[in-house]
Amino acid sequence: MEFCIDNNLKFVTISNAANEAKWPSDSLNQRLSVSLPKALVNFYVSHANRRLTEIQIGQDIKNAKVIMNPFNVEYNNEIDYPEVNENYFIASVARLEFFAKGQDILLQVLNEKKWRERNLKIKLYGKGEHLYSVNKLVKYFKLDNVIMSGHIKPSEIWRVNHALILTSRYEGLPLALIEAMLCRRTAIVTNVSGNPEVILDNETAFLAKAPTPEFVDEAMERAWDRRTEWKEIGERACKHIKTIVPEDPVDSFYRQIVSLEF
Repeated sequence: MEFCIDNNLKFVTISNAANEAKWPSDSLNQRLSVSLPKALVNFYVSHANRRLTEIQIGQDIKNAKVIMNPFNVEYNNEIDYPEVNENYFIASVARLEFFAKGQDILLQVLNEKKWRERNLKIKLYGKGEHLYSVNKLVKYFKLDNVIMSGHIKPSEIWRVNHALILTSRYEGLPLALIEAMLCRRTAIVTNVSGNPEVILDNETAFLAKAPTPEFVDEAMERAWDRRTEWKEIGERACKHIKTIVPEDPVDSFYRQIVSLEF
């Protein structure tokens, strides 16, 4: 931004996440306070991320808009809801990073006796810097109901799983949630960043009040009580997300860029 300003170049910014646990230093605050207002537009992937950025620098960002990132499933896909045989399967689709995605929160919940005794399996998808640590924590808790499933295409994930769970500590707007909803799956997610902006609690998904074991357990319990309705809830989720996310986010972003006065 400072380079563009110094060289009289027009620019936009894109912010894909904001974190309440990571604040700009005083010097960075001062630089952002000068630079952000000089962008043609500051794009964010959720209203919550824009608002948090405003709080972190202590001023309004008036030249801001929300955009959607491109997702990795077909907008109008035909992935069927899998049959429920012996078990229900819930997918955790996230980078293996405790500080962001909170897999440790989920594993603490699954360590409770009631979840061990239910016909529920959790599949952990993804890769990341905490792969070893996640595996070690699964073994430490002796969780037979957790399956490490690697990194595969989202469409393949939703052929075999009935719901999504994300126990994130912070986000922008997770693609895993958008993709699950487009594939007609319900979700259990934490009340962080853009998550509550795209779901309807108890109607299209289940919202945990905060990323803690207590609140994740409460949301999971609500979801479990309605497990026979997951297919219908997922259908509503798909219809709802299509009122928010454009079919081609790249084209939508392109049109916004070319409409700007350079």
